[in-house]
Amino acid sequence: MMLNNLRTPIIAGLLMSMLGLGALAAGAGTEPLTLRVEDGVVVPGQIAAVVIRTYSPRGLTQGQICLGGGGGAPLVPGTGPVLEELVGFEVFSPQEDAVVDADFDAQTGMTLLTFQSPSAGVNETDGPMAVLFYRVSASATPGTSIEVAIDPGDTAVFDAQSSAVAIEPRSGTLDIEPSSAPLELTVESGAGSPGQTLDLAISTERSLPLDSGLLVITFGPGWLADDFPAGFELLTDVRYGAVNVEWTVPSPGRLEISLSSPDHTFNRVPGDVLRLRWPIHPGAEVGSLHQLTLDPASFLVGSGGGSLELALESGFVEILPVTPLFEDGFNSGGLTAWSRVVGAQAF
Repeated sequence: MMLNNLRTPIIAGLLMSMLGLGALAAGAGTEPLTLRVEDGVVVPGQIAAVVIRTYSPRGLTQGQICLGGGGGAPLVPGTGPVLEELVGFEVFSPQEDAVVDADFDAQTGMTLLTFQSPSAGVNETDGPMAVLFYRVSASATPGTSIEVAIDPGDTAVFDAQSSAVAIEPRSGTLDIEPSSAPLELTVESGAGSPGQTLDLAISTERSLPLDSGLLVITFGPGWLADDFPAGFELLTDVRYGAVNVEWTVPSPGRLEISLSSPDHTFNRVPGDVLRLRWPIHPGAEVGSLHQLTLDPASFLVGSGGGSLELALESGFVEILPVTPLFEDGFNSGGLTAWSRVVGAQAF
């Protein structure tokens, strides 16, 4: 999945002629496909990654997505647009057959992304579907935010039968932080029932390619299966960049994850960069809370070779009596795109 910097004219004319069909399909029997712009973070003068994701797999053979264009480009007073230049873009397909084109007008703030996948591999698995990389003005004001919205009137996607798929667009926010801001690393909180496996993510919101690192997570007793780490899984997804991972439990209550990215692409696309699957003890106390702490011994090395300042956010696990009957789908999805990493117990 190479980053597409060359712009190849493809299906824009066909898509424009079918946009009306896409609007009519919104009332069809299938559930609309949610296209969501992920919230993100960037510092002035650096590259912002705008990630478009879904929450249900539905293979797409072609499409057009329009960002912005509603109220003009966000501006830095007296200087110019906050987003100065589109420097790269990618649409993900497991078959690596996506042909992609993108055009960006800095003055209007509009981006038009088009794609075609003969295998209908785009969104074959849910999660990140596309990413666009923008250079942010060095004069952008820390503490401000810009909204990045999908324009439904100029957006349409089509399935493997070339039928229009109804969409539900959701906008995101890009926060401008000071140049000195640390990279935030978060362990997701979640809830599960005794005897279940709980799927939680380690996530970022800022595109910052990494070279290597060590993540240390500590946790208390009483909620994991007796034979832990048996049943524990760590999963990676190549859409977040290439990474080699090893994990071990050197002592009770301590998980160590070693990372290395040979091509320095890991976390180029931010988001749920790792997923951890925890086996809950069948006798875990219902109603109990258990902390997952990112230990200060954790460190990450950037692609330039220097150790990064980190802001570590811990998570909690809540033990529930039954599986929740309602989930909105915005914190989870399928795991078919993820690769399992074998680990070891050292005590």
